[in-house]
Amino acid sequence: MSAISKGKNKLAVMSLLSASMVLTACGGGGGGSINGAPVVVDRDNSDGESNLPVAGSGFVDTGQSLGMDNSLAVALGDLDGDGDLDIVVANVGTGSRVYLNDGDGMGNFSDSGQLLGLGSIATTSITLGDIDGDGDLDILLPDARREVIAGVMTPLISSYDIYLNDGIGGFTDSGQLPELFTDTLAILGDIDGDGDLDVMLAGAGASGSSAIDGNLIYFNDGAGGFTDSVGWGGNDPNNAFARESLILGDIDNDGDLDVLVVNRGNAENQIFFNNGSGVFTDSNQPLDGNFFALGDVDNDGDLDVASVASLAFREPSSVYINDGAGRFMNSGEFGFDGGVSGVAFGDLDMDGDLDLVAASAFGSNSFFLNNGSGFDAARFLPLRDDLTSNFAIALGDLDGDGDLDIVLPELLLGDQGQGIRVFLNQ
Repeated sequence: MSAISKGKNKLAVMSLLSASMVLTACGGGGGGSINGAPVVVDRDNSDGESNLPVAGSGFVDTGQSLGMDNSLAVALGDLDGDGDLDIVVANVGTGSRVYLNDGDGMGNFSDSGQLLGLGSIATTSITLGDIDGDGDLDILLPDARREVIAGVMTPLISSYDIYLNDGIGGFTDSGQLPELFTDTLAILGDIDGDGDLDVMLAGAGASGSSAIDGNLIYFNDGAGGFTDSVGWGGNDPNNAFARESLILGDIDNDGDLDVLVVNRGNAENQIFFNNGSGVFTDSNQPLDGNFFALGDVDNDGDLDVASVASLAFREPSSVYINDGAGRFMNSGEFGFDGGVSGVAFGDLDMDGDLDLVAASAFGSNSFFLNNGSGFDAARFLPLRDDLTSNFAIALGDLDGDGDLDIVLPELLLGDQGQGIRVFLNQ
């Protein structure tokens, strides 16, 4: 079950392919543990159920270096309508790029030549979805910058550009959502259950800024027009620039999209339940961690939470098991190597359950295989250079062979980027 398992628009699934919530792939069938049972880590692989070899990662680097940008976000989707997955990558300073899949069965990509959102100094998220209801995937892209007011540099100010797809992977800025927002995040999802994709914003304001503050929902009129907005809960007056990521999913199993708000620093992470029409109520159950993924870990039909701590905060990484009504129990701790900067669920070994993959800002990218009652010891994806760093990750079948491959935008610390890397699942 994916993080948008109960969404009413099937294209809404694609709206969640973002840096802040990377692709949560579906794993069907399989014999999971009983709801609420501990999820443990089999560090010595004693269960013997994993399909990938212990000695190797099970993935092959295609050798591609797509672009040489500083990339902080990535999303996958069929942009040109040819049946395979393409790549959108959000870059800092150079504009975001669209890479089209060659369709050669080898997971090779070509630069479409498009540059979206030129001038942004911190494009850290990207979201795909059919915004205008014409059957293809559009792009919601932040364009972040700073302002100088009374001689003082403000925090990040963002506008959100909606790029509409012509059906073959060509994008045009629609001019929607021209307002400026302070230190915000945005995501697409069918918030009010009417079958189209709305825009959910979360952020907090700065004194003296010309930007709009707070948390807002812009409702879609069904044709990609956003003419109305309402506020929703979640502002933290004690932490002005709190937001780290937004994750949508039907957490309480009532058929609508709820939201997990991940906050920075000492601010508590929050889960808000949707009443079905876009009114949210705090569930009052803070979850520890810095990076999260939603997925049905134990195959009982509801969304569980993987919570992974970054190296900087040195907090334990955990799996929280859903009781079926959106209440969570911490089932145990496990560790990642290095400073984690993004996580995703996907069935990597095709055994019917969800495995967990992590991108690392400082260290090796790694993944844990789910054995049906817990996660095995970590496997690692090889680095090309010890100075590389990854801040995003996405999973999808890039070569059309039916399994999940991995896309990693890569940085070279202290210098320019090293391009997007593509790992094919063997």
